Amino acid sequence: MMFSGFNTDLMESEELRRLVNQTKTLTRGGYDAWDANAETILRCLDKILALAKKEKEWYLYFRALYNMLYELNRQDNSDRKILKYAEVFYHDQQLYMDRELPNYSNTNMSETNTDCMDIIFSVYRGYCQIQDEKMDNFMRMFEECALKYGHEYIYYNALMRLGFLYRDMDMVKKGKENFEKCSCDGCYVCNHYPHLGYYLMFNDLAGAEDLLNRIINKNIPQEHKWCYKYCQRATEKGMYGRILCYCIQLGKTELFIDVFERKGKYLFCEGEEDDGTTYFLFRLCAGDISGLKDAIKQAVEDIELEEKQQTSTLGSIYDFLCWYCYFYLLEKKGILKVKVDLKRDDAPKADKEGMTKCRELGAYYEKRADKTGKKFAESRKRFDYEGIKKSYEECMGI
Repeated sequence: MMFSGFNTDLMESEELRRLVNQTKTLTRGGYDAWDANAETILRCLDKILALAKKEKEWYLYFRALYNMLYELNRQDNSDRKILKYAEVFYHDQQLYMDRELPNYSNTNMSETNTDCMDIIFSVYRGYCQIQDEKMDNFMRMFEECALKYGHEYIYYNALMRLGFLYRDMDMVKKGKENFEKCSCDGCYVCNHYPHLGYYLMFNDLAGAEDLLNRIINKNIPQEHKWCYKYCQRATEKGMYGRILCYCIQLGKTELFIDVFERKGKYLFCEGEEDDGTTYFLFRLCAGDISGLKDAIKQAVEDIELEEKQQTSTLGSIYDFLCWYCYFYLLEKKGILKVKVDLKRDDAPKADKEGMTKCRELGAYYEKRADKTGKKFAESRKRFDYEGIKKSYEECMGI
């Protein structure tokens, strides 16, 4: 991925050559290397961007820009930085891309355009500041970019993901059918995740589970099996977690109950160190309350992230709906109070022992979810917040 297929020996700048080779070394070893060396990688890429532009090494410049977006997208709370680099991409792509492409005909510089647009899409999709008109204009620009520069399959997967958000069957169907006509040279696992949602949207749970089983059993075309060396998504727990999330998002309550009864109860009966908000809810549904202290800590952090504008609008909606359900489920299980003090004027107050009633906490997170959900629905007229909320309630049985 990192500057693949480019001969650094051809560069005149010794410093640029050193930075590129250093970055290649830092990212050698897959996702673990990216995670372990994230801050150093970002610093190197920042230096490469400045120096490559000065030296007019345009392939390196645009690949560094893509890798900057890619690494930021792997980190939490980095959406605002992604939006900053998105503006840089728009500006410089118009100035230099078409002019310089003929000079790099044997590289993957062309597809870099679509790759960058996909990361920008992942941020645009979830922010209420990106209203309908801007989102629609972006998707037209995204499609034009993919058809012109390649990697069309990336656009069609994005179209499916946007279709899930709006519960738009025609949009999802168009994305899936056109994806099947494209040649996909990216990670087979990651690029087929949205297809799980496609099957569920059309109530084909057997199709979704067949795809899941083929992936986790490595029963995919031979030319794509390289992805197992790098991809961390090809796990039964991760993929069933995605199916459960799609069921909630798409309002497929019966499918959710079916899958959770058969698979969720044993897959989520024990927690892991990197569990996020949704997995805390699934763990509770599976009967595991051993992670209660960590769950409460995460519940408080999710409010702080929203207030600091370090998460997307959509992310906050899903988080708050999870905690709304979580605290009501705790009460149903006989846990009436938990040790937490939100220390906010509008939040329920803790007693002298620092305990707060679960019912009051559930009502508080419901109120925050409603406020954020309505704000997003005003921005995106096709987003059905009340439908999403009802789906959470029905799937969780509250």
